Amino acid sequence: MAQSLNRANNKRNSSIELLKLIAVLLIICSSSLPFGVTYVGGHDDVYVNLNNTQFSATHIIFTLFRWFGQIGDTLFIVCSAWFLCDSRRFKLNKAAKMVADSWIISVVGLIAALLLLSPTVSEIIKSLFPVTFQMNWFVGCYIIYYLIHPLLNKAVEDLNDKAFRRFVIILFVAYSVVGTALKLYYFTNLVAFICIHYFVSYYKRYGRDKLSQNKDYLIVSVSAAVIIGWIVCVNYLGERISIVSTKNLFGCTFINPIIVLLGIAALDLAVRKEFHNRAINAIAKYSLLIYLFHANYFWLTYGKYHLQEALLDLGIGRLGIVLIVIAIYSVATVLLSAAYEISAGKVTAALSVKIAAKDLSCAGNVK
Repeated sequence: MAQSLNRANNKRNSSIELLKLIAVLLIICSSSLPFGVTYVGGHDDVYVNLNNTQFSATHIIFTLFRWFGQIGDTLFIVCSAWFLCDSRRFKLNKAAKMVADSWIISVVGLIAALLLLSPTVSEIIKSLFPVTFQMNWFVGCYIIYYLIHPLLNKAVEDLNDKAFRRFVIILFVAYSVVGTALKLYYFTNLVAFICIHYFVSYYKRYGRDKLSQNKDYLIVSVSAAVIIGWIVCVNYLGERISIVSTKNLFGCTFINPIIVLLGIAALDLAVRKEFHNRAINAIAKYSLLIYLFHANYFWLTYGKYHLQEALLDLGIGRLGIVLIVIAIYSVATVLLSAAYEISAGKVTAALSVKIAAKDLSCAGNVK
């Protein structure tokens, strides 16, 4: 059994797995910043408010790292959608394991917080129901997306090229172009997941012949240049126009059309450059666990600021601190994920298999 799993692991296209690892690294770059939507104060000596502009090299680099997180989210989704857009069913045990892993890692973070901090009643309750209260929005959204992806595929399986293209254009305009500036038409993160799924589905079914390696490199290069140019311009104008000074992260969303185009082109490059590497595949299988560990609520809200303050006290500059935290994240989260998989992960895997063996497993079929 183990040998067959290892053979399957080695046969996976490592170029797509590598792209997924790049996505996780970009997300880690963003999460390592002394900035976050859950910041509760008390560490203003290290905290940087990236909502505000500042025309300095460090601030521009930090802003770019924040964009890295959104690019990473999109890359991860397109990699998943590549495989899921042809799927007619979901595996209940896989969904159950993701929920169980999310809960256990959240509770472990809560236990650490109870020993070291004084979490509020609200934080305790939310940590006990991490998916319900979106304590880790990306993983929770991914679980729901995974559960409904067979229905998404069923909805468009009879569309021809022309009809599917019109459908995708409407989604792209309404939720990527307009949605980047204004969250209209009942926009949610789940809607953005669904849109990217359909973008990849159309590309895989009808659009692959319209791209080439040279076009892919051009799209990725131009997209990267536009993003960097945008960041520099916004921070420059923010010094001179007051209304711009608080709009530093305008457009910094994973559904941004520039990021979506970059993601599709990067996926096409990965698909065209197939290779197989055991080490890459072995680490890539921990992707969601790495995300869960590095994005634990209590760590992002309290822990990382304590670490950054300790590094600041050693006389290390802000950029150096972030680079050190990125390095720590990159190593520690992989080791934690590997340790978890051979311990608690075995328990969640066994429980999820038992759940899937029950009558509920029939819900995974879409006929």
